[in-house]
Amino acid sequence: MKKTIYFSLVAFLIILGSAAIENVSAQGKSEPKKDQTAHRWTSENIGFDFWCGDKQIDYLVGDVDVHCTMQFENGALLFMNMTFHGTFKGQISGELFKYNEITKYDASNVKIYKDHFNVIGDKGSHLMVSVTYLTEEPWVVFTKAHCE
Repeated sequence: MKKTIYFSLVAFLIILGSAAIENVSAQGKSEPKKDQTAHRWTSENIGFDFWCGDKQIDYLVGDVDVHCTMQFENGALLFMNMTFHGTFKGQISGELFKYNEITKYDASNVKIYKDHFNVIGDKGSHLMVSVTYLTEEPWVVFTKAHCE
């Protein structure tokens, strides 16, 4: 789970750092203008520990399809939504897992962004976590966590 959180943070920083849009009218004055952009890519061979409480259940390896949408106003980021969908295989159990994650970043409150992920196995394993990330300590607040 720590690697999933780390992957989410790294992906977020890469996307945020590579986005810059400038809107200037023909008269040279700035006009409030909203632009939206979307990106899609696949990250292959991602691996992370699958934990239930303080017990490691498995180590999952697989591919994730990532879709990111961002909206800007006058070049400033308003919000960013990222969705992750993937299939993973448990290296210990052989169980196949479907992975879904949604991360929402609201730039009006740059100290908080929210994440929810769900991992469902074909042999009954299930992990569901909702997290709020902060840009100051504490860094991560688990608002909901459930595993079977």
